[in-house]
Amino acid sequence: MKWLFRLWQDLNRTLARPVVRRLLSALILLWLCDCLVYFLTETHWHHAVGYGSAWQARVKAQLLLFSATFGITLLFGLFLKPLLQLPANPPRLPASY
Repeated sequence: MKWLFRLWQDLNRTLARPVVRRLLSALILLWLCDCLVYFLTETHWHHAVGYGSAWQARVKAQLLLFSATFGITLLFGLFLKPLLQLPANPPRLPASY
């Protein structure tokens, strides 16, 4: 388990360098631009061939499913957070119980 902690520390130390942070930011920006170009291309193509309403329905359904899943996960996280604060060694019941 110590190796995992050391790996995490090394990763944090590496990401703290300005060059690495800029490179990572540039890669993320390129990835987001690629996703945007794909989405716009698909939207224009579907509208050009007459399937614009089907494409809109698909995008709306995906957004709805993502939002619902995110909301349910967030609610579970909020409800289960008190479980993380339980003591590691819970008090035991007396033998007479």
